[in-house]
Amino acid sequence: LILNYRLFDKYIRGNILSEKKIKVTVKYLGYFRALTDKAEESIEINQDGTIKDVVELICGIHGDKLRNVFYKDGKIKESNALPGFMVSGRGTSDVTKKLNDGETLAILNPIAGGS
Repeated sequence: LILNYRLFDKYIRGNILSEKKIKVTVKYLGYFRALTDKAEESIEINQDGTIKDVVELICGIHGDKLRNVFYKDGKIKESNALPGFMVSGRGTSDVTKKLNDGETLAILNPIAGGS
């Protein structure tokens, strides 16, 4: 089987680029507002996008100052080491949670505590 890589590449890129997009509002609270110098921003992700996709995108936009919070050794940190998230008012730590068009994703300060 011989693949025509140009056609394959065109097909893959064409499908990825034409995939339907959704808009999500990202709200930065506390520490994250200071890191980004923004209270919120509107971003577009693919329609099957997740919290992890948003994290990857905002780390690309805001650079190492955010990447250092979310990533360790090139991988996204375990959920218990991540900041908290709220999707349209409901708390979650599941970065694989799918987002819907028009939703708001709030990024909360990492929660720490002790006795």
